[in-house]
Amino acid sequence: EEEYAIAYKKGNDELGQKLDDALTKLKEDGTLDEIVSHWIGDDADQKSYTPDDSVERDGTLVMATNAEFPPYESVDGETIVGVDVDMMQAVCDELGMKLQVEDMEFDSIISSIKGGKADVGLPGMTVTDERLEEVNFSTSYATGVQVIIVREDSDITSVDDLFAEGANHIIGVQLTTTGDLYTTDDIEKAGLGTIDRYNKGADAVMALKNGQVD
Repeated sequence: EEEYAIAYKKGNDELGQKLDDALTKLKEDGTLDEIVSHWIGDDADQKSYTPDDSVERDGTLVMATNAEFPPYESVDGETIVGVDVDMMQAVCDELGMKLQVEDMEFDSIISSIKGGKADVGLPGMTVTDERLEEVNFSTSYATGVQVIIVREDSDITSVDDLFAEGANHIIGVQLTTTGDLYTTDDIEKAGLGTIDRYNKGADAVMALKNGQVD
């Protein structure tokens, strides 16, 4: 399990406090749960959140994301939709700001925040010690679960098989995601396997299906 949170630039404590206050309110009044229910679960209808037209807005909050991670963010036609986008629309209702969503490669998001091109980053991003050295994070808004995907005929039946003596699997990950961080530290550096890094998670899955990775 891992905690997802909103990344923002170090030193921008005012924005961080506003994000935390908004998230607290959205949790307490049930808005966040309602947003999630539209995207996750057996009854999910993928209905996007409707911003409050009565809110007077001053300024624009730029959100950097990687729209390759449904149901948190994905592309529907020319629109980016999902849990993270809807949540930030609701946050912007609380802040009285407009939301601008920018789609980019996952490994460009933190640098965009640090360089001031984006105010926040929400690609279903996990709070890690490495990332905390570069950006700050809001309070958590969701708990995610990491799993290992294998083919049906795979001899890998548990995570322990990746760390067994003599293990030498080829593992596909999305570049700079927590899957990349975990496997780099615990497998690649330990000489227990090879890591193939892809810009998109879907590309890693395709490589698995094609037999290029284990």
